[in-house]
Amino acid sequence: MLNEHDLADFERLPVEKLYNLPRESYFEFDNVPYYFDHVDGMYSLCIVIGKAAGFDGIIHFSASTPVVPLKAPQ
Repeated sequence: MLNEHDLADFERLPVEKLYNLPRESYFEFDNVPYYFDHVDGMYSLCIVIGKAAGFDGIIHFSASTPVVPLKAPQ
């Protein structure tokens, strides 16, 4: 998994609903980077990247949460 410094080079794409993102991708929500694993029903399994949010761990966003997808540099 990448860290917040690696993600600084990623391109920010237009806002999308979380359920539109591909599995095992990255996104930002409130300027905090997350790793998106998958949607499980109405919620998702996401992991906070770094200590930007004040903690490390798993978070379950609603699948319909608007997020900023991050695209890896080519």
